[in-house]
Amino acid sequence: MPWMIASPELLEEWLRSFPNPATRRAYLSDAASLYQWAVKRGLVKADITADIIRPKEPKRLPRPMPEADAARAILLATDTRVRLALSLALYAGLRRAEICALDADDVILGGDVPTITVRKGKGGKDRTVPVHPILSAELLHLAPRYGPVISRLDGRGRLSTAMLSALIANHMEAVGSHHRLHGGRHRFGTQLAEVTGGDLQVVADLLGHESLTTTRGYTQLSGVRTAAAVLRMPGVA
Repeated sequence: MPWMIASPELLEEWLRSFPNPATRRAYLSDAASLYQWAVKRGLVKADITADIIRPKEPKRLPRPMPEADAARAILLATDTRVRLALSLALYAGLRRAEICALDADDVILGGDVPTITVRKGKGGKDRTVPVHPILSAELLHLAPRYGPVISRLDGRGRLSTAMLSALIANHMEAVGSHHRLHGGRHRFGTQLAEVTGGDLQVVADLLGHESLTTTRGYTQLSGVRTAAAVLRMPGVA
């Protein structure tokens, strides 16, 4: 097979054919898994990916949905599912797949601290998110008492992520915004960074981030610590 006789130089040349650094990283990771497997089984003598430098992905800050867009999108949502999905992203930071997977049993509105349990989020991890009072009211009045929180229009089963994306895209375009559900999640993370004074661990826990590096972008965007640092600077003597 060609990959069994390829050289590091040939592999690097092939990787350079992909302009997106994230794509190159993904293919290099796949190649590394293949060669590590092949070395263990004696199919090749060495892992040719070992000395290849992993491409760096450009640092991207979150893109939170503007407050005006969020308010307009909620106000003009005539489809209950659209309103609930937007509220879950804006006030609980849920991802699209997490919203589609949410069941009524995962929503506990009674007790001192109402909560949502996100099951098998990104990375297969569960997490618990306290429910904002506005979201609590939305869920109390709009969410079903049994089964999926977001379901098909005919009530027959759970809404797919693709169908939810289409619903949200159509609605956001109708209200004059290019933002989508993830913009609502970004808004949640940024607002959370503001009110916690840039507490990375709290933001990471509630967003379901595995790495604080991912979370750091939210605190940078909020400007909590940087603004405080600048304000503490003395004037020119």
